Amino acid sequence: MPPDFLVIGAMKSGTTSLYRYLRDHPEIQMSTTKELHFFAEPEVWTRGWEWYESQFPVRAAETVAMGEASTSYTKFPELGGVPARIAEHLPEVKLIYVLRHPVERMRSQYLHRIGEATESRPIDQALVEDSSYLHWSQYATQIQQYLEVFDRDRLLVLTSEHLKSDRRATLERVYGFLGANPTWTDPVQDEEFYRAEDKRGFGPTASRLAHYPRLRRLARRAPRWVKRAGLGSIDTSKGSLSPNIRATLASRLREDVTALRAFMPEDFDGWGIG
Repeated sequence: MPPDFLVIGAMKSGTTSLYRYLRDHPEIQMSTTKELHFFAEPEVWTRGWEWYESQFPVRAAETVAMGEASTSYTKFPELGGVPARIAEHLPEVKLIYVLRHPVERMRSQYLHRIGEATESRPIDQALVEDSSYLHWSQYATQIQQYLEVFDRDRLLVLTSEHLKSDRRATLERVYGFLGANPTWTDPVQDEEFYRAEDKRGFGPTASRLAHYPRLRRLARRAPRWVKRAGLGSIDTSKGSLSPNIRATLASRLREDVTALRAFMPEDFDGWGIG
């Protein structure tokens, strides 16, 4: 049976924690694998609709919402056409988009790639040269792609900062949006999952291979279980950004953050950017 809702991103914004909070709610079921990437990645799309439906458990009698969470669904323009494919197959689906301070999200994405041995450049260089870091933090742009094919009321926008600092109230919004009991609580809600500082990375030999662009591209296409079979902890000090680069990134993001205000509560502070 197809899902009723999708968590569409953003990458490195707390979607793994949200997946767990949703999965453990007694009235919500999630795909067995968190990230299916069905509507975004061509090699997964070719597996077909029957394969996609088979990734979800049998719907229990008490279930009011079934979903999955794939951060690749908000990686426009690198992965285009995703909202249209979703709308074609799931026209009534609900969408949940979790946002994070856009520069901090970029830093975390960089550390993620360091851990997978798919990035070797210094962070100040990588975040300026590789446009995907910036694109995936342009949240208003990503939202606009969905609003071309979905009504606004089908989209719930959250921030990871609120999910962390005011978790119970934020989850009440999420559960209520999905039609589940909004006041349900559980000790699992006191935990965070898959934080950057807890992630493991590849060893020095694999990391050196990331200096070669062709091998780096091949590594990014490797199965996720391979990329996550790391050795040792990631050196998070590699994610230290210079003030000048922070200012440059904030300048490039300002217009998008300003546009994002149209989709956020009145007290949204724009992370001090826009």
